[in-house]
Amino acid sequence: MVNKGSYEGGFKMISLYGQYIKEREGQEIIEEDYGFASYSINYSGNECYIFIHDFFITSKFRGTKKTKALVEKLLSVAYENKCSYAVATIDPITATSTQAMKFHLKNGMCLSHIDNGLIYMIKRF
Repeated sequence: MVNKGSYEGGFKMISLYGQYIKEREGQEIIEEDYGFASYSINYSGNECYIFIHDFFITSKFRGTKKTKALVEKLLSVAYENKCSYAVATIDPITATSTQAMKFHLKNGMCLSHIDNGLIYMIKRF
């Protein structure tokens, strides 16, 4: 359940799950009625980047403007933090891995590398 009365970073704040990953993993989360994205802002040398840990859209809204809206919220966080690039992973054994790969490619991400069975995607700004 989303607490619609509280805001953090300009976005609605947050379900129990959101509170859990913030406390346990140090991740931020953007939650909407149609999906969520968890992320962290990291640094590699002098470069800032956004690491997208999870991106989930309910099946009813996949491929719609709602999906694009959530991507744009993530990008606004990246721009506000002066990030140079975004990184996301795909687990190839999940049921939606092909759909995820197509989504990332469509949104301008490229294959970076494969590590520990995960496919790493990157998008430079």
